[in-house]
Amino acid sequence: MQNAGVFFCCNVFVICAKITKDMSVFKFVFLQIVLMMTFIADAFSHDLIVSFIDRTNTNNVRIEINQTLQLDGLKILIVNSEQKIIIPYYMKNNIQYPYFAFLDVKFKAYIFNSIKANMINGTPPEAVKYKISRIRHMEDDGESGVCASTFITFNDLIEIECFIEKYEKKYRIIWPSDKDRILFSIKDLNLKGRIENEILNGYSIGLNKNKI
Repeated sequence: MQNAGVFFCCNVFVICAKITKDMSVFKFVFLQIVLMMTFIADAFSHDLIVSFIDRTNTNNVRIEINQTLQLDGLKILIVNSEQKIIIPYYMKNNIQYPYFAFLDVKFKAYIFNSIKANMINGTPPEAVKYKISRIRHMEDDGESGVCASTFITFNDLIEIECFIEKYEKKYRIIWPSDKDRILFSIKDLNLKGRIENEILNGYSIGLNKNKI
């Protein structure tokens, strides 16, 4: 469908070129149509789409994916008159670690282009799916209370790392955040509850196996 549309635009462009010597207007229109078609095609080739953007503060851009996943802390920098999107990260051993990652190159480009154009894509095509990787047990340092971590992948497109913390003799999930803001959250409380219960149950099973 996309190729047919581009072919049609090319034919229109050629016909217009024969009609007039002034190509500037037709070049502009042609490029705008092709870019728009590419943008829409990229948007609906994925299970996840951008459903909300808040660019009020360019140092703390917020987006929502499928009206379910909320990502905060992105930045818009102007470099050589062009917009550059920065994903929030933390430093460990002089290495940058992003709080969340986009696993597909085209999907990452789609997210960044959506932010740059401040354009959302309507109703999400389907519900968010997730996978939880193996839970890694960590030695308790006696201060942070963090005792394990795991990665969660959403629709094989977005990956985030979360931690299990022991707090007042109970365990809870710590989602990506910096000192003064939460950088990743799940708006669907039922989905969030299922994920957290699955992680905590997996952690408990691992603890019981280690005791045997």
